[in-house]
Amino acid sequence: MIEEAIELLGIEKVLTNGDLLPYQKNLTGLNRDIIAVFKPDSVEEIRKIVLLANQYKTSLYPISTGKNWGMGSKLPVQNNCVLLDLGSLNKICSVDIKLGVAVI
Repeated sequence: MIEEAIELLGIEKVLTNGDLLPYQKNLTGLNRDIIAVFKPDSVEEIRKIVLLANQYKTSLYPISTGKNWGMGSKLPVQNNCVLLDLGSLNKICSVDIKLGVAVI
């Protein structure tokens, strides 16, 4: 799966091994096994990652600012996940005030 993700995203947007340490830091005392971190920067890349994860039956855990549990944790709720770092998707595409929806 990692090799396919590198082909899809480029090696600079697929983090493994020692590059995972900033994503594993937390204040909860918990540790989780993270397979990799994928850092897509387009909706199309996300679609392809979801298909890839489905093919390999691998759970994805999306994060953006990394404060999912509060206090800065980026840890998934289970082991053996791929973190999907959506931090690069920071552009507001549209806002529907009537429905209260923003597409980012």
